[in-house]
Amino acid sequence: MITLTIDGKPFTAKPDQTILEVARAHGITIPTLCFHPRLSLLKTCRICLVDVEGAEMPMASCATPVVDGMVVRTRTERVAKMRLEALKLLLVNHPIDCPVCDAGGECQLQNRTYDFGIERNEFPPEKRETPAVEYGTPLIHQWFDRCVMCLRCIQACLEVPGADVLEVADRGFSSRVEAVRKQNCISCGECLHMCPVGALTENLSPIKGRTWQLSRVQTTCTFCPCGCQLELNSLVARGIIANVTT
Repeated sequence: MITLTIDGKPFTAKPDQTILEVARAHGITIPTLCFHPRLSLLKTCRICLVDVEGAEMPMASCATPVVDGMVVRTRTERVAKMRLEALKLLLVNHPIDCPVCDAGGECQLQNRTYDFGIERNEFPPEKRETPAVEYGTPLIHQWFDRCVMCLRCIQACLEVPGADVLEVADRGFSSRVEAVRKQNCISCGECLHMCPVGALTENLSPIKGRTWQLSRVQTTCTFCPCGCQLELNSLVARGIIANVTT
């Protein structure tokens, strides 16, 4: 075990842990967007930056392993400003359609925007034209304009089912996630489950319900021996299942 200090408080940790893991284990909040404990590190959002004593620039807490004697500060003025600017850049092309978005109420980008008190985007948006491309499965609808390029969907598709369907197409401002190997898609829904915003939504259910209207019950899929865990999202007031998520 090693000892480090976070925001003036001493903690012990294992050598293979990151700053983010130690902070979360002790109830210290560090905002994230691209990070997910089931996936390997992406380091794309830059919202989890922290100051580390001795380091010239803030470091991504999700990717920085702890070392003995490390001193970490998560709430410095510099860190707060850099997180805010990173979040504003993610919002440049993101439509403000939260009231009608399927992810409204449980969108991580919406939550971070509220946490940082962003009321309007200071950067002039530039309309990004994206071609209408069929997704890997008809069960999922892809909203290009909502995507923040966190790449969690690509990582999930590659690491969980091993399908390797998704890939980044084009470069720079025109870059986007596309299903370039549709024949590999098994409609498992891992990409949909991992999306932190409303860029991927369930497509075929004719019944819609807001997050706060749904009652969720976990169950197990019996289609094959894998035993994937599913959530039945039901509208209790109407006594019907609105949709099923992974």
